[in-house]
Amino acid sequence: MRDFFWQYFSNTGSIDAYMQYKQSDETTVEPDEMEPVLEEENEIAQ
Repeated sequence: MRDFFWQYFSNTGSIDAYMQYKQSDETTVEPDEMEPVLEEENEIAQ
């Protein structure tokens, strides 16, 4: 989806598309960022 917003912004110059692109960039979670959260959830579940 992030690529869609970038392409749309590139083609149209739409500020809304750029803002969506930036928002999707901020909400992207890398897999290594999830490991501590998953470990904590496993400890709570046990």
